[in-house]
Amino acid sequence: MAFPAEELPADVRCMVGHGATLVRILPPQFEGDEPGYQLAMPATRADAVRQACDRFREPDRKLTVAETRAVYDRWVGERNCLVELGYRPVEPPPFEIFLATWKTGPWDPLNGVDTNAWSDAEYRTAKERCVLSAFERE
Repeated sequence: MAFPAEELPADVRCMVGHGATLVRILPPQFEGDEPGYQLAMPATRADAVRQACDRFREPDRKLTVAETRAVYDRWVGERNCLVELGYRPVEPPPFEIFLATWKTGPWDPLNGVDTNAWSDAEYRTAKERCVLSAFERE
């Protein structure tokens, strides 16, 4: 699959320059995040290439409190949708705890839901009805 190199971040261009193959561009996991990049490279070279290219990596942008609140509210809505479908996800923490921990996160809308046991139909229904913005099946 071909992607215009000039549109890739410098660290990804570096890895491709060292022999990695760009497999696909992934949607951002969270609002405000950049897309992700799935790369393929022999495991024996991956660590060395990653270390060589990390110096080109842009620092992660911190979300504002309002942006983080929007993520929290959306995830609470997704969790509530799962409850309506009959699942029993874990209760969300108070927003203040979520704000302090969400990137290292003890909570997301799927906590307590065994998504590995979902049939294809259950997965499609949950994605269509509840969005589940931070969850994609491989």
